[in-house]
Order: sequence, then C-alpha cells, then structure tokens
Amino acid sequence: MGFRLGRAPDELVVVRCRSHHVEIRLDGEERSDPFTHEQVVVREEDSDPEIEGFEVTAADVHHKGGRTFGYRVEADGRSFAYLPDHRLCEGSELAVGSRRLCEGVDVLVHDAQFTEPERALAEAYGHSTIAEAIGFARDCDVGSLVLFHHSPVRTDGEMERIADDVAAATLPVTVAGEGLTLVV
Repeated sequence: MGFRLGRAPDELVVVRCRSHHVEIRLDGEERSDPFTHEQVVVREEDSDPEIEGFEVTAADVHHKGGRTFGYRVEADGRSFAYLPDHRLCEGSELAVGSRRLCEGVDVLVHDAQFTEPERALAEAYGHSTIAEAIGFARDCDVGSLVLFHHSPVRTDGEMERIADDVAAATLPVTVAGEGLTLVV
C-alpha cells in the first residue's frame, strides 16, 4: 500500500483484499480505478538466474488466496527454499514446481499454519498442516525443515507443544519464532 502526498487521511488508509485486488476506503466506497501492482517477472528457463551472486529460482505454488510464488536460493554449494502460503496438491502442475524448488535443499522454510485436527481449515484457506509439511520435506529429501506462518491465534504454550511434537520427526524440524536467524 503506497501513500501519496496531498491526500486526505481517509484516502490514505485502505485495505487491500488480495484475492480480488479491491481497494476499500474508510468511507466504504470501492475505488473504480485499479491498483498499480509491482510486476513479478519469472525468468525463462534459459535466462541467467543469478542475483547478487545467488542463483534464484521462482515457481508458482498452490494457494487459494491468489498467485503465490515459492523460491529456491543457491550459493556456494548450499541451498534454501521458501514456500509461503502453500497448500500441497499432489499430482498437479503446481505440485511439480513446488517439488522442484525443494528437492534436496539444505533448509526448507514451509507454511505450517494448521495442525492435523485443523485439516479442513487448511484445505479451505489454501495452507498446509504441520504433518503435511513434514511429509513433503521428507519426500523432497531436505536437510532440515523450518515451520513458519503459524496461526495468529496460537498461544506460546500451543507453540511449545507443537515444538515438542515435531521433535520426534525423522528429520530436523525447527518451529520458527520471532527473531529466528538461520545459517544455511
């Protein structure tokens, strides 16, 4: 959301509904002119994927809320993948892209907003369960998994129980928290 000088405060505060890209002003009226969006350019397969010394690959990943990208970053023989707002959808073209990004990475940071009893919510909102993220990471042979994008209603106690539960996973799993720094 960008602010422009010379506008009244009620014109500056807006809510962007991502799936429809609708601007709603404080007066409740929708704007008739569309938002100007920053364009995301996904490189062609044969183009140079290097950015500031890092090889970066982006791919569409499945999410109900609109177009979402996952990323793989590689440098000096190390690799990192990031899948935000991601719903696993095996068998689809998007699943193939997600898997390609994650195969064999050293660290995968993956959406894990819901627990297994909340699977219906995960499916409804286009997110993954913790168990799905762990299974996907194992299938992709990742070195370690970082679970993030936790439900905002989770308490610290619930997050600690989740961390205890995932400690038994067959690969190293970290439950991300405020201020976590990763060395890849």
